[in-house]
Amino acid sequence: MKIVFFDLTNQGHHWFYNSELMINLKVKNTFHKIVYITKHISESNKSFLEKKGIIVICIESTKETKKRKYSHIYNLLISSLDYLNAKRISRKLKADIFVNLYFDQYILQYFFTKKKEKNINVLHWFPNNNIKVFILSLLRKSNDSFIVHTNDVKKKLNDINKKINVHTIGYPVKKIKPSFASKEEVLKKLKIDQDFTDSVLSRVLLYFGGTRHDKGLDILLDALKIVESKVTIMIVGQEQTFKKEFIKSKLDMANENSNNTLRLGYVEEADVLKYFYVSDAIILPYRSYFNGESGVLTDAILMEKPVVVPDIIHFPETINKFNNGIVFKVEDAKDLASSIDKLLLNYEFYETNAKKVSRKFEEDRSVENFANQYLALINMDNNNF
Repeated sequence: MKIVFFDLTNQGHHWFYNSELMINLKVKNTFHKIVYITKHISESNKSFLEKKGIIVICIESTKETKKRKYSHIYNLLISSLDYLNAKRISRKLKADIFVNLYFDQYILQYFFTKKKEKNINVLHWFPNNNIKVFILSLLRKSNDSFIVHTNDVKKKLNDINKKINVHTIGYPVKKIKPSFASKEEVLKKLKIDQDFTDSVLSRVLLYFGGTRHDKGLDILLDALKIVESKVTIMIVGQEQTFKKEFIKSKLDMANENSNNTLRLGYVEEADVLKYFYVSDAIILPYRSYFNGESGVLTDAILMEKPVVVPDIIHFPETINKFNNGIVFKVEDAKDLASSIDKLLLNYEFYETNAKKVSRKFEEDRSVENFANQYLALINMDNNNF
């Protein structure tokens, strides 16, 4: 059997998800050939996959842009050419299955192309784009399958289209939780000068991820003005909707008990969990239209950190089940502030529960279980879903 995986992104969670899936399926000796079609992959990552017996094919295309007047049309054209190129290669290889690991970006292209081989489409988010939602509603019954990471996204898909085959496979977590030196040593490696050692008097709160509008950083910044507890804030991630000047001005207006570290830019994969390690709690101030799995919540649970999350999607179900944090009213800065204060006032209780849920979470979301669920779907053993 020949199976082709397709994703053009190899950073952050994309790389972990894609590489672990392909490697674990290869280890099981299920497929005669596994091919990964991609671009923008480092030589070290490419070599790593090839040593595991995976064939890597890099495609080249014109770069996307944000500067052109009609950039959205231009970028749609470029992504369409990439998709068609990948499908052409797949058919030339006579692949049995084509796995689109980032279907979110290719919904339109999928709808308008012929489907010769079986397709497995991985949808990480329920679309906020009405055109994409409409296209998904038009899909006909076929042998193709769609993978989502949470049951709430599955329900939304089934609500708009009951003809398609949708399966939930939870996001995997790393096999071995990393061990670090003391917090002081990790802070030095991260080149953070602030003294976080007095954590009892000043808990460290982490906002991790891009500063996109749907992630609600501005809501957290407004909440900090009225948080009564003494806190240290770390904001780490790519600069996107909310720019550095805006964030700094908001932080300057926070109450006098607040402190902050601002790290805007790409975070090396090896450093991601270090920021979680030196933090006491993780804050997810996301807006109501945030849809899909949260890698930040996954990492927070893995690293045994209490969380504060909004009452959207699967967040309340997860938190209420394990009592490892507090749920606040979405897009309500005042309620977020009071939830932060409540969590810090009862920190030891939530920390204890966070450690308990982490162990259970590691078992349920192991890479082995994750790969086995994919294997069952690929082998058409739908009894496991």
